[in-house]
Amino acid sequence: MAMRSVFSEDDSNGTVAPLHALLDGHRRAAGHGNPIRSTFRFGDAIVRFEIVGAALAKALTGAFAHLTTTADARPDLRILLWDSSETGVARPLPDLRLLLREQAPFGDGVVVRQGGVVGFQSPRIFAILDIEAGLLAGCVTDANALSFFEIGKPLQPLLFQWHAARNTIPLHAALVSAAGRGLVLGGKGGSGKSTSALACARSGLDFLGDDYIGLRVQGAHVDGHSFYGSAWLEAEHSRSVGWITGHPLPGAESGERKLGFSLTNALPGALVAQTRIVAVALPRVGDAPVAAARRITPGEALRRLAPSSILQIPFLETAQAMAAIGALVRSCPCYELAVGRDLPSIGRCVRGLLEGTAA
Repeated sequence: MAMRSVFSEDDSNGTVAPLHALLDGHRRAAGHGNPIRSTFRFGDAIVRFEIVGAALAKALTGAFAHLTTTADARPDLRILLWDSSETGVARPLPDLRLLLREQAPFGDGVVVRQGGVVGFQSPRIFAILDIEAGLLAGCVTDANALSFFEIGKPLQPLLFQWHAARNTIPLHAALVSAAGRGLVLGGKGGSGKSTSALACARSGLDFLGDDYIGLRVQGAHVDGHSFYGSAWLEAEHSRSVGWITGHPLPGAESGERKLGFSLTNALPGALVAQTRIVAVALPRVGDAPVAAARRITPGEALRRLAPSSILQIPFLETAQAMAAIGALVRSCPCYELAVGRDLPSIGRCVRGLLEGTAA
């Protein structure tokens, strides 16, 4: 079955295609209140949200506040969403899992895909992205029922597919910078990258993300892009970064292992949108009295960076991701970063790596 016959085109029996049904639902919802429009710059792309429902607009755009733009160019991606509870317009579609066999679990939801069209549904969200058309449409059952994960990383599985289609590869890593020169902090969950990134931000370095960031290969260089202005820590680790605990993300629990926090509120001046990456560091938590770095090979860095990104992101193309991560570790020096309880020393060490790395 052709991709567009499933999602984008009405069939010969007059059945309305899912994407058309969602667009019609958004149009009907707009009859209950004008869409709230917000425009952001994701890398080199303009993205415009048109959300019906004040609570939903606030919930789903806060994580992108540092990416706000006043550009009025035609958007590369339009995101049309409505709140069913606030507007009274119900979801017009059945379960996405009944439409496609290519599917993958994501949290308490599911991601489905066929060709360049990707769908996502959870108990609270139902949305479809047509990458070629630059259009994402969907509805939320009730903005007040969203989890803090959905508020801190809005529409993550769909936007990651859209970013990857534009050659910005999601990487499970943190990213900090100084004067436009960035350092990736990577590794598997629990390696210390979130705590290290937040320690760097607290010390005065710029912050682009502590969970996922975007990689874009630019010839011999690799640029890093911020996705969200949120931060994620396991409960026991959050106690060592006490300054952030006063800025929890709103939203309900959804079984997440980590707690979510708003860097937009905690350190608004630290957030930047993109940087040229000049170094990679892989934290290792231990008993080091102060943070210290040692040089490692690109191959070791690749082995420690790649698995969590490739295995955790639904439908990420392995060859595409490996090519981008390989280009990253070959383009700049790689280090192991030994960290202990002296968090301020992490920022000093990372700043020293950035200052000592040739442009």
